[in-house]
Amino acid sequence: MLTIEQLKRDPEFAKERLAHKNFKDTQFVDELLNLDVERKSIKTKLDESLAQRNSLSKEIGALMKSGDKEKADTIKDTISNIKAEADQFEEQLKVIENKQFDMLVQMPNFPNQIVPKGSRAEDNEITYCVDEIPELDDKALHIGNWQKNIIS
Repeated sequence: MLTIEQLKRDPEFAKERLAHKNFKDTQFVDELLNLDVERKSIKTKLDESLAQRNSLSKEIGALMKSGDKEKADTIKDTISNIKAEADQFEEQLKVIENKQFDMLVQMPNFPNQIVPKGSRAEDNEITYCVDEIPELDDKALHIGNWQKNIIS
């Protein structure tokens, strides 16, 4: 499976290699990269919300010690709003990450540079061929026997 990092490293190369493999929808790469930008943005917002919540939670402890319960209650309300916002960000993040994964598993791996362009088996290039199939020794373990030993 390809990774976002491979696609980000050189999107044009990725599109060329995918087109070489007859993967027609090369806009798929752009869509995945745009999703990653969106994912990072939401992740940043989530991290900021969680940091703010943690900071305010520490303030509550100090306010309770000093006896300022009214201000502590106000901050508690703010924290509950931040928590609700963070929950929304987490849900959005989960949806985007799932969509990214689903898209990535649909994409084929890049073919090697030496692979000729083609869409049929006949387009493949023979790079190595054996003239004779070697004879195995009588003591050689044949695949049929090997499979029987593994199964039993």
